[in-house]
Amino acid sequence: MTWPHCYAFGQIIGPVHKWFAWRPVRLWYGKWVWLRAVMRAKVVKKDHLDGPDWQFWTYDAVGEDRG
Repeated sequence: MTWPHCYAFGQIIGPVHKWFAWRPVRLWYGKWVWLRAVMRAKVVKKDHLDGPDWQFWTYDAVGEDRG
């Protein structure tokens, strides 16, 4: 699998950057992590979709075997 994950109704904006998870965060594949470095990117709703605007952060582990 590649990351950042491709979302059907959202798009990644801005750079992907390393961030310290000082609070619990859920990785894009469902695992919870905290107190460690993660990669993070902001996802926003695609422009051609109707409805209210929304955005969220997506996270991935740094140097972890997802096995």
